Amino acid sequence: MFDVGICLSFLIFLFFLLPSVQQSLLVEFSKVSLTLFGGGYVMIQAINDLVVNQWLWVTPDEFNEAIALGQLTPGPILVSATYIGFKAGGLLGAFVATIGIFLPAALLMLSASHLFKSMPTISG
Repeated sequence: MFDVGICLSFLIFLFFLLPSVQQSLLVEFSKVSLTLFGGGYVMIQAINDLVVNQWLWVTPDEFNEAIALGQLTPGPILVSATYIGFKAGGLLGAFVATIGIFLPAALLMLSASHLFKSMPTISG
């Protein structure tokens, strides 16, 4: 059984072990993961504003390359977070950005599904 508490503890533990750039990657991509709704295409502008304009982790051309690479892979556009993380913080940055963009929303979904499982069934 997948335990949400263990994953959340891992995320918090990971945060305190990371250097400042990787901490920022984890926090910022986690915020994007939890606050935006509607799929990867909706997140493109928000991620662009964050990583190009605010944090200056990548240039506009590098951001476009990240989106293009995300389109080449068999998966969501959010794979571009891995590329951005690599550009900003090396291999550890790539790992942390990927965890940050996928794990918080997954934990929220798992928590909600556990809550719904525990609710009594209404039979009509």
